[in-house]
Parts: sequence; structure tokens; C-alpha cells
Amino acid sequence: MQEKISCPVCENDDFNEIVLLKDFPISNIDLATNRDDALKANVYDMNIIICKKCSHIYNQIPVQLEYKQNNTTYFTNEAQKIYITELVADLVSKYQIEHKMILEVGSGDGLFLNEISKYDNTCIGFEPSYSEMVQKDNITIVNDYFDAKKNLDKSIDWIIIRHVMEHFINPYEFIGEGIMQNINPDTKLFIEVPNVEPTLKGLRINDFIHEHISHFSLYSLQYLLRRLNFDILEAYTTDNNENIIMICQINQEYKKILMNTKILEESFNFTIQKLQNDFVKLSSENDTICIWGAEGRGAGFIKTIKNYLRGNEIIVDSDSKKFNKYIPSAGLKILSYKELISKAVDVLIITTSFGKNNILKEIEDNNIYVKDIYVIAESGLEKV
Repeated sequence: MQEKISCPVCENDDFNEIVLLKDFPISNIDLATNRDDALKANVYDMNIIICKKCSHIYNQIPVQLEYKQNNTTYFTNEAQKIYITELVADLVSKYQIEHKMILEVGSGDGLFLNEISKYDNTCIGFEPSYSEMVQKDNITIVNDYFDAKKNLDKSIDWIIIRHVMEHFINPYEFIGEGIMQNINPDTKLFIEVPNVEPTLKGLRINDFIHEHISHFSLYSLQYLLRRLNFDILEAYTTDNNENIIMICQINQEYKKILMNTKILEESFNFTIQKLQNDFVKLSSENDTICIWGAEGRGAGFIKTIKNYLRGNEIIVDSDSKKFNKYIPSAGLKILSYKELISKAVDVLIITTSFGKNNILKEIEDNNIYVKDIYVIAESGLEKV
């Protein structure tokens, strides 16, 4: 039983059916060596649908295929050799690709790498259909599937993915959880896929094969890459509109945020620790502690210091709707700030810098006596 998949581009399950193709054989990697075996070949259905969210066209019931060491290679004819030579020359000219580290996923018989290596680039390719490793000059082709976690490092300048994306059940996961997590911010991706538009325009039923799960349009490929936080540097079609090429790079602001995550984590943890330490110190040196601000930021601060509360802290607020309610988790009762008129307060902690001036004015207008006032700041509890 062939299992249904969600949209490979946006993971949506709302679709329109285009055509159901019954009993189609595997056309490329399952070629038989004799007539009897060919007649016994397994056949499978293809349900070609269009996603109603991103317009991506794909086979909803793909067959899991094994490409490793089947000796199937692509792009070996003279027309393709000319195409690749011109493609590489144009790419090198536009982006000054010389003395770079190039990695190709699904390198076929190595024609693309062979061509781009002529510009003093060091190249490595991964091709599962080879039976052994190929090593010559500045080119290495590994006979295995590409694994970003094992095979990718920060030194790679360009990743080439030509006529591979259409084979993936989940291209979003392949790029998002593999490639994106293991490249440097300057690494560029060159992606080439068949263009579905001529297929639709010419009603070319023979373009639908089991090997191709996805049938990209310019729009759906852009949708995928933008969803992955890539900036598209260039997008165009080649070979009489038969192929789509996109060159992209991780959005620099997005990458900067990811790179700063560790710093942010350390900074937030430091701030939490500082707030707790400051509160413990104030509690140990003063009898009456009042916290002004009981919801939102106030409740967040109280949760942060919950384990260090003595239980006799005074919680006040300016909003009458909160009076006589209780702080979630901490269980402290919220009072009106006017309760402070008749109380002597050693330390008042203002939980929001935005409302600090209004609270200070309330204290002044109501002649509330407070020995020391603190406000939550980046450096901890800061004295006003």
C-alpha cells in the first residue's frame, strides 16, 4: 500500500487532483536485463496533485526508491555537455567562482564538477549510483548518499544541487535540518530542477515518473526557499524553459539571530541569576518588601524569584480590576497601591521600566513613604 504524503513544500494537505496514473513502472533505476524480468516488473500508481496553499505539484503516493550503486548516471549526451559548459562559464563569470570549495549533491557522472574544477576550484561530489570512489586532480566523488551532518563543513563556499530536489519526499527537511544547520553564512546554494510549466502547457504525461516526486514551478521553488529563510539572489529558466535555476543564500539577519542564540541564552540566564541574587540580598537586609506590578511583567518577575519569597511580601497594583486577586503559582494576594499609605515600606520593587514614572508619581501624590526604590533592569535590580 502506497502511503500518502503532505505537500513537500509547505506540508499542507489541502489539494486538487490533477491526474491519477495507474500501474506505472519505475522507469530509470529499475531497468531489467531481460524481457521476462521486464514483464514481471512491479508497477505503482501515481496520484499527481496540486497543493491549494503553495501551488506545488507532486506525486501524493510516492515509491521509496533505492539509488545506491545502480550504475544509473545522467547528463552524458553531447547536448548536455554543451549545456553544462555554458552554464558553468556563466556562473563562474557572475559570481567569480575561482579557488573555492565546491560540493555537489547527486553529482551524476561528474560532468558539472569536472567543468567547474577547471577554474581552480576544489570539488567533492556525492553520488550513490557509483560503485566506487572517484579521485582525480582536484575532484573527489564519493559513492554514497550525502549526509549534511557528516559530509558538510563551514569551509564549503558553494553547494550544487542539480536535478536532485525533485527526488526528495521532504526537501524542506533535507535543506532546513541538514544543510542550513551546517554551513557558514556566506555559503551559496545553486539549485536546478525541471520546470513543470512546459509539462502542464504541453500536457506531457510522460514527464510524470516515479523518480520525480516533486514538479516545481518558479513559484513553488521560491516558496520553499523563502520558507527556509533563504534570500533568492537569482531565479531564471534555462534550456528553452525546461529547467529552473535558483541561487540563494541564508538571510543574513536570520543567520545572525541564530548565531547569537548562545549569547542570548547566556545573557538571559545571567540576568535571571542576578535578579534572584539581588532579591535575596534585599530580603536579607530589609523587613518590608513591596512589589508593584502584579500582571504580565510583574507576574513574570515574581515567578522568577518565587523560590526565594518569604511569603510576607506585599504585592500592589494600580489597576482596581486586579485587587484581591492572586498571583498565579506564587499565591500572593494583590492589594491596592493605596494600602501603602498607612504602611512603612523598606524596599519597593517596580516591575516595569515603562510604568516607572507613573508609579513614582503615584507614590509622590499619595505621600507614600518608601525607604528605597528599585526597578528591574538589564543589570538586575537597579536603585532609582
